[in-house]
Amino acid sequence: MENQEKPPKKTTDIGAYAEENYFLQHTEKFSRLLPNLKSSFSIKSSLIKKVLNAGNDIKGIRFMFGLEDEFNPNSVRILLVPAGSSNDYAEPRFTFLTEQGYLDHLGVSHNIFNTCELVSSFVKNVKKELPELNYKEITRGGFLGKNSLLDLVERHDCKEVALHFGYKNSNEIIPIFEPCNELDGPYMNFSQPCPSACDGYDPETGEDWCIDTNAVYSNSEHKELDNHRFFRDNYLLDLNDGEIFYEMYYFVSPMVSYLISKEENSDLILKKIYKEKIRPFNELLNKEAYDEALVVLKDTLAEWVNIYQSRDFHYSEV
Repeated sequence: MENQEKPPKKTTDIGAYAEENYFLQHTEKFSRLLPNLKSSFSIKSSLIKKVLNAGNDIKGIRFMFGLEDEFNPNSVRILLVPAGSSNDYAEPRFTFLTEQGYLDHLGVSHNIFNTCELVSSFVKNVKKELPELNYKEITRGGFLGKNSLLDLVERHDCKEVALHFGYKNSNEIIPIFEPCNELDGPYMNFSQPCPSACDGYDPETGEDWCIDTNAVYSNSEHKELDNHRFFRDNYLLDLNDGEIFYEMYYFVSPMVSYLISKEENSDLILKKIYKEKIRPFNELLNKEAYDEALVVLKDTLAEWVNIYQSRDFHYSEV
């Protein structure tokens, strides 16, 4: 009998049940490597449903890791960020930008800036404990699809679920879910990890999930991007609040890039971004005016959030 390829998995179906030994192996490793970080949290099932039902086209939730106080490892916040994809089977590359903010596991709402501030504090704390890790590759969270999450909370009729931190051999921090806080499982993981960076430019499709890459490739030679990467890797993280705006760029950029790609005049929009944003930014980098470049980055991100954030989200009671 010929081997048959498994059908592609829908974005809404990302996530699967795991056995107890999987749970123990990965949670114990996290406790060994990061013993000072709080690692278990309770999330109301109604909160998960509230986020999943907040707007159209939500394919699932990115459970993103934040820290309220970077010097207090017990101040971890799990942010429930609605996410989407370009089609039913695509990876969940973008987070919805919403005026309503993002709820944490305690039900507290955070705006986009504060969300990125929380995430950057978490990453810095992990980096401090595990200095051999690359800042940009530290896991920011894990995505689970809508169908998988609903099955988790509805099949077991849970009023709440527990989220536990686990650690994979691939240097990946993972969320492992335990319905109803039952110590005998079943457990759910196999989430899609959320690193900080876009996947890179695809020369076949001409697409990239970072908006500056799209704008540069559409209007100029790509050598300018070397300047951007040099600034990112050598200066941005050392500037005041630089880590926050590092996180914010990769949080905002994929959704902006996706929405622009849906516009009929997308080429003109990219040309305008290149002329009015990318080129002046690059001139500052050429002059090594990095503090001024950060100001431009801040202003540009604020403008994009204002233009592209959705007013349609509403966290109604479930």
